[in-house]
Amino acid sequence: MLTSKDFRDQAIKLIKNWNNIIDEIPWQWNQINELNNESKGYFTTKRYHKINNNNNNNNNNNNNNNNNNYSNNEKFEEIKETIDDSSSTIIKSNNNNNNNNNNENNIIIFQFDIIYSKSYQVPVLYLNGFSSFDSSPLSWNEIWNNLPLSNLDKNQQSTIPYITQVEHPILGNPCYQLHPCETDNLMKLILLKEKDDEKDKKEYFKDYYLLSWLSIIGPMVNIKIPFDLLKNNAE
Repeated sequence: MLTSKDFRDQAIKLIKNWNNIIDEIPWQWNQINELNNESKGYFTTKRYHKINNNNNNNNNNNNNNNNNNYSNNEKFEEIKETIDDSSSTIIKSNNNNNNNNNNENNIIIFQFDIIYSKSYQVPVLYLNGFSSFDSSPLSWNEIWNNLPLSNLDKNQQSTIPYITQVEHPILGNPCYQLHPCETDNLMKLILLKEKDDEKDKKEYFKDYYLLSWLSIIGPMVNIKIPFDLLKNNAE
C-alpha cells in the first residue's frame, strides 16, 4: 500500500533526480489545493515522437508482421529538440521551410499525468495524444498504434494493464487510463522478489515504490527510464 504522503514525497524526489539527469523534457509537480484545505498534486510530462512513415501505412491486419519487425523498425523516435512556450509547442527543424508542415504532421505529442488513487492506494497513469501540427487530439487507434504496449504478445494481454477511456480526475477532460486494479498485486510480487525482511519491504515502499512501478509501466507507453536513474537506485 502506498500512502498519499509517500506518493508526493517520492514523486518530488523522482522529479528532481530525473530532471538532473535529463532536462530536455522535464517532469513537473502540479500542486492542487482543495476547498477542504487538503493539499495534493500530481506529476506530469510530455513526450514528442516522430512517426515512421513506413509503419504509418500499416493497418490493424498487419499486427503480426509489425511485431516481427518492431525491433528493427521502431515506429517513432524521441524528438529532443523542443521548445515549450505559454501558448504552443514549437518543434525545431533542421530542414528547410518547405518541409516544416510535413515534419510537424509526422510528430505526435503524448501527455502523461500520474495521479494518486485514494480508492486503490496506488499511482495511476493517465495519457492523451495530440498532433503537433494543430494540437488536435488523436483518435484512440492513432494513440494505440504508437504505444509499445500494442506490440506485446497478445497471449500475454492478461498479465499487462489494460487501458480505458475516463474523465481526468483533476482536469475533467477525456483521457485514457492504465487501469490500476492489478497494480497493488504487481508491486507486492516485486517486493517479494526484492526484499525478504518485512522492515526492508516497508522501507522499499517508502523510498522506491514509485520508481519501481514506473520502470515497469513506463516502457509500455513510451516513457524511457534513464539508465543512470535505475543505476543510482540499485547502488
